[in-house]
Amino acid sequence: YSGVKEKDKQFTFRSKPGSVKVLTEAGIDIVTLANNHILDYGIEGLRDTIKYLDEDNVLYVGAGENIDIASRPVFINKKGCKIAFIASSRVVPSVSWYAGDGKPGVATTYDSKRIISEIKKAKESADIVVTYIHWGEELKTKPVDHQKSLAKSYINAGCDIVIGSHPHVLQGIEYYKDGLIAYSLGNFVFTNAKSETMILNVEI
Repeated sequence: YSGVKEKDKQFTFRSKPGSVKVLTEAGIDIVTLANNHILDYGIEGLRDTIKYLDEDNVLYVGAGENIDIASRPVFINKKGCKIAFIASSRVVPSVSWYAGDGKPGVATTYDSKRIISEIKKAKESADIVVTYIHWGEELKTKPVDHQKSLAKSYINAGCDIVIGSHPHVLQGIEYYKDGLIAYSLGNFVFTNAKSETMILNVEI
């Protein structure tokens, strides 16, 4: 381990480096780092996470060494289909967590201009654009206004699938224009195993 625990934060999470094997054994290709815990142990903790993901060939989006890396899409080609993945967070404990020019951190979508620009650029070369967003309010079973407006703005920009997290509970699924919005998938693996959760299967 490396990094210093964030001060005055109610919940801080850190996992053993070997835990990345759970991802690879489950066949997971890509993860999002855009959330309100990725810097619980500072920039060193973020860099450790990226290091272990890289070593096991798990791709990541949503955070990185600077704003360009944190915001950029990652492309995966499967059976002739090119899929772009983009991630951002609207739940960040402090402005100090924001990625910047030459500054490690998280991609954020309080101001959605950057992510909309990335979606438009990704759509130029990708068949499908998936946007993973950390947003909403904890334990609310219905999306709040900013989730609805942001999701629709992403689809208007060219996103095909919007997948949400953070509320810890299931929220609704909505079809908007030609896009699919899953506002929150709940807790698939978490300390509280009693809440309902789901896997979203999308056939392209």
